[in-house]
Amino acid sequence: KILWEHPVSEVSGKKGNNDSATPSPVTDGTKVIFLFGTGDLLAYDMDGKELWKRNIQKDLGRWNYQWLYGASPLLYKGKLYVQVLHRDVNEANWGEPKPGEPLADSYLLAIDPLTGKDLWKVVRPTDAKVESHEAYTTPTPWERPAGTQLLIAGGDCITGHDPETGKEIWRAGGWNPRKENSWRLVASPVTWE
Repeated sequence: KILWEHPVSEVSGKKGNNDSATPSPVTDGTKVIFLFGTGDLLAYDMDGKELWKRNIQKDLGRWNYQWLYGASPLLYKGKLYVQVLHRDVNEANWGEPKPGEPLADSYLLAIDPLTGKDLWKVVRPTDAKVESHEAYTTPTPWERPAGTQLLIAGGDCITGHDPETGKEIWRAGGWNPRKENSWRLVASPVTWE
């Protein structure tokens, strides 16, 4: 039984088996937050009343994904984390950046889930090539005695970040030593112990 529903956007995309509704919603039991491949980010209370709405692409710049955006946000300890790991040029450009072409940064964004306002944005550089910049992974918290880190996988590497500031703590790679152009990551990391 549907309890409530709302239109979100006039825009919808579909490419292959992916569409704009691919990211999973998140909840803390008092609100539910939806992120769409259009960049629309919305929060509702449990009765369906809109709390806030924004569009990350309009606020921070166009996303460059060949098969549309598909990462889910992470709601963790009072912050909403959204990663945008995308190619540095428009996805219509299948090759290397053209001279003078503006480049787009990949980034990790922390948002206040109560207001939808940005807390911080950290650029996440990579030396990946073309399509290998793109990732559909979800940020993963790694709780350990020395402190929690956020794990971000994509762009030919995995990185550990401070969840309070987004600062990169470490980086590991090596699974794309020949720098293949189309080795994007889809699966998110998992942790244990």
